[in-house]
Amino acid sequence: MSDVSSFSLSVFSSYYDDDDNDDNQSKQILCFSLYVHHSYHPSCTIPCRAIEECQSLFTMFYNARYEGRKLIWATQYGTADIKANYASGKRDLNVSTYQMAMLSLFNDKETYTLQEIATAVDIEDEMELKRHLLSLCTSKHRILIKSSKAKGIHQDDTFTYNEAFTSRLKRIKGK
Repeated sequence: MSDVSSFSLSVFSSYYDDDDNDDNQSKQILCFSLYVHHSYHPSCTIPCRAIEECQSLFTMFYNARYEGRKLIWATQYGTADIKANYASGKRDLNVSTYQMAMLSLFNDKETYTLQEIATAVDIEDEMELKRHLLSLCTSKHRILIKSSKAKGIHQDDTFTYNEAFTSRLKRIKGK
């Protein structure tokens, strides 16, 4: 991370000093030149109000501070650490931003269809959606339970949050 990024984030932290917010969030500002140049920037919707609020505040801060620059949320490159509570104890899940968006849905409801997830997180590339979703359903770390026993994901599949998830590991890496 560059000195400019560190400075901008420290200024934002003082700008957004919210003692009531106990969400532990961090951001990195990277120059566009650090990424392979694509005219296509896939994104997703993160259906979590706390993250949406922080993203909105940061966008307002960035646009006010850096007039003329364009802020692009490169969600396809991000990761998140999620604290999950299971009957067997708390686990830290290190997942992609796409997976975080999908898992945040299960705070509201226990089971979703593929179409409901696709609509809620709005990942444009269907293969990316299925790849990240399937990773959450693998036998190694079955965080979600897929309704069909088929290897891939099919249009009529439903996904249920696995409350009985167990692991010897306290920190689990998705992907």
